Amino acid sequence: MQVKSPDVPGEVVQGRAFGGDNDVHVWLAVGGGVSESGRWKKGAIGQLPSPAAMPAIIVVHAHRHGSLALDPRIETNLVGSTVQYECGRVALPRNCRGAFFSPDWSHCGAVVLLDNLRGVEEFLYTCTVFINPNASAAARCNREWFRGARVNYLDDDTFHWQGGAPNLSTIPDGTALLDEDV
Repeated sequence: MQVKSPDVPGEVVQGRAFGGDNDVHVWLAVGGGVSESGRWKKGAIGQLPSPAAMPAIIVVHAHRHGSLALDPRIETNLVGSTVQYECGRVALPRNCRGAFFSPDWSHCGAVVLLDNLRGVEEFLYTCTVFINPNASAAARCNREWFRGARVNYLDDDTFHWQGGAPNLSTIPDGTALLDEDV
């Protein structure tokens, strides 16, 4: 398991955060890449044992004002960018797939986005899980392990949400996995 807390809340000026809530920081901590300073960051995926010997999970607590679990912007990096057709059907074409569809990610079973929100009437715990549909047998995670969380998983060629999709997700329940390009 790798746990990351990659962001900073920033300063709130007239309702907007400045100097924090940066999705690039989150993705660099998870998937690695070249940072704004030009330095290579390994990321959690590069720190998990490869090949996996047991279920492997990346946990992210973004440490920001907004909830990453309720607004899971890195889902496009992980799963991919969906396309909505005129008929209302939403699909994930082959050429729009994310990191989970790369062999470089087969040793990761799931990415967990974990938040705790204050400032509402009560303390709110949010957890959103993305199960890697292409994880190796050793790395694979079971969606039943995450009771009480929102869990995105692929069943046959259709994406589903256990516990309901976050309001701002771009992968609605029933999204089809296409074996063609757009």
